Amino acid sequence: MQSALLGEPPVLPDSGVSSRHPYRPLPRRANCWRSQPASVRVIRGRGVPPVYAFQSSPGQEQPHAEAPAPFNGAEPRDGSATSTIEMFVADGSRTLKAELSVAAAEMRALSSELLEARQGLRQSHTEVKLLRASLAERDRRLDATKSQLLAARVAAAEKDDALLKAYGQLTAACHERSDLRQQLIDTQGELTDTRMELQQWINEMHQLKDLHSGAAVKLGRAHISVTGSASLEVSRVQCEVLCQPGSELEARVTSLGTINPTLVRKSADGERWSDIWLQQGQSELIAMGDRIALRHAAPEEYIQFEPPGVVAMGVATLRQQATPRQHAEADFADAPPTKRAKPSQAPAACVPLDSSRTATAAPAAVDAPAQLPRMVLILCGPPGSGKSTFCQQLAALSASSWVRVNQDTAGKNGKKGTRAQCVAAAIKALQAGSCVLVDRCNFDVQQRADFVALAQQLGAQAHALVFKLPVALCAQRAQQRINHEGGVEGPRAAPLVYQISALAEKAGLPTRAEGLFSMMVCQSDAEDVLRKVAMEPERHSSKFPGMVVGEQCVLINDAYPKAKCHGLVIARDPELDGPDQLRTEHLALLQRMQDVGERWAAEQKAANPALEPFKLGFHAIPSMRQLHLHVISQDFESACLKHKKHWNSFTTAFFRPISAVREELEREGRLALDKAVAEQLLKADLRCHRCRAACKTMPALKAHTSACKVPLQS
Repeated sequence: MQSALLGEPPVLPDSGVSSRHPYRPLPRRANCWRSQPASVRVIRGRGVPPVYAFQSSPGQEQPHAEAPAPFNGAEPRDGSATSTIEMFVADGSRTLKAELSVAAAEMRALSSELLEARQGLRQSHTEVKLLRASLAERDRRLDATKSQLLAARVAAAEKDDALLKAYGQLTAACHERSDLRQQLIDTQGELTDTRMELQQWINEMHQLKDLHSGAAVKLGRAHISVTGSASLEVSRVQCEVLCQPGSELEARVTSLGTINPTLVRKSADGERWSDIWLQQGQSELIAMGDRIALRHAAPEEYIQFEPPGVVAMGVATLRQQATPRQHAEADFADAPPTKRAKPSQAPAACVPLDSSRTATAAPAAVDAPAQLPRMVLILCGPPGSGKSTFCQQLAALSASSWVRVNQDTAGKNGKKGTRAQCVAAAIKALQAGSCVLVDRCNFDVQQRADFVALAQQLGAQAHALVFKLPVALCAQRAQQRINHEGGVEGPRAAPLVYQISALAEKAGLPTRAEGLFSMMVCQSDAEDVLRKVAMEPERHSSKFPGMVVGEQCVLINDAYPKAKCHGLVIARDPELDGPDQLRTEHLALLQRMQDVGERWAAEQKAANPALEPFKLGFHAIPSMRQLHLHVISQDFESACLKHKKHWNSFTTAFFRPISAVREELEREGRLALDKAVAEQLLKADLRCHRCRAACKTMPALKAHTSACKVPLQS
């Protein structure tokens, strides 16, 4: 039967299969059925099992045969086995087809899911690429930031090095500045000596002797300060100065030089000059204050005619060393005076003051022989400080003869003059045997030097009296003046007062190093209270209950306390007006003052344990004269604490703790006090001394501090 299947199919008698229907060999696998319908042939033979063969329709692929229907044991209608098998195959084919349909649907669903998964995977892959690119960019930026940070660190290190170097340079500059200050002080002393030597050089080397009435002197090449080819510009005898017969206030200059003309500079007010060129043989009458320039190319080097008996030479080098200043009463071209002939009459500026004579009185003849003067009192202070009033009262009360020298009336006919004219008037008064009151502002060393020098030359004592009153008070007084002899009155007076006060403040007080025999400072009574208490504590003990008196200091309760407990430890050294005068030798005194203050604070704390901690220190700019240490509790609760300056004077760097003051004295030898910075500290914003919160008004600040619980900083 198997071999028959390999060839032409034989015709079996009992098979019932028509020879018209060919058959095909069975496939080796049973699951190769197609989805298209097919016919089934049963090949039955004797002694062999039935064999099934499938035949596709012509022109079609072999379909999957439907599964036969399950066999229920019943015989087919026709009673043949072929029908039963066909039914079974048909049922199986239908079942298989249904399963295949389900599998195909699942397959399609899986394919769709797979497609979606692939798309998601592609999208994820794209996102991963973007993320990698972002990470790479971030890494690149991080590397760049690291490079910048490294460069910044290098730059910061370089800046630190530069700052250290600059700090070193600044420290060196500060030391250099201190050295320069000392050199300046030394130079000022040398300048004074040079002026005196110059006067002697003018008198002795240049042979400028006293010119009496009718006397003459010849000036030429030997009287100039230059040598070499420049000296050839001046003739050996350039001019002749003849003192007018019968008058020592006028002289006639006659030009004798053949090389160059002689320059005569005449001035009526000491500021505006008219130049006259004298050729050989020409002459000109000069008066006091006029100048003679031997070198026409160097008018700054001159010889000045200054009766009574003063011939002053201005030297360019000396002028360059002097510090230029602007002041309404200063004459900057004046050189130091040289003694000349004894005058016969005094100008209006030096009229002796008494009860029956005023400063505008006519000049009085002086016939008495010259005698040793007693003193030259140099008054220092801005306009409106009371210098002129002091002069009048002193002349009225003193038994001695005092002559007031005032620049406002030192010129011709009682008009405004120059410093040189004031010097001449002072010499006149001293030679007449009177004491001299120099009524000028005299705000710095240069302004006082000429008067100190003439006092030394004539054997007199030079004293300085400083009128140190509040600037606002001086300005108010100057504005209220009427018919002032110098015209310093009305609205234009106040700016001048403030300008001169600033110059005097910058220059400092007079010192004995200038050649002064003594100096005194006059202040208001309110500023002098502490000094009186320190010098005579027994007289004021009733005004200050609880006063503690010691050999070096006195402790009192502040009359206007700025806190619940506020004491003052006052030094009894009369030379100490404020912290700016402290030096290394005062460290022991400071230690004693600190011990007294701490003991008093401990007593107050023991009596009232609820008190805030105390602080001890000095004000950078004290409001009262005489060195005093503040010992104050830090509650700052007082009705006397009224305005911003009160508050800032205790809660800013304006308040100098005594420990810091002692350390600076030990390190530097003195205190560095910048008054401009200190004044700005008083104008600073109001801030709580605990939390540093800002407040606009004092009531708001007091309300805040009473509620603030932030601990005090040590």
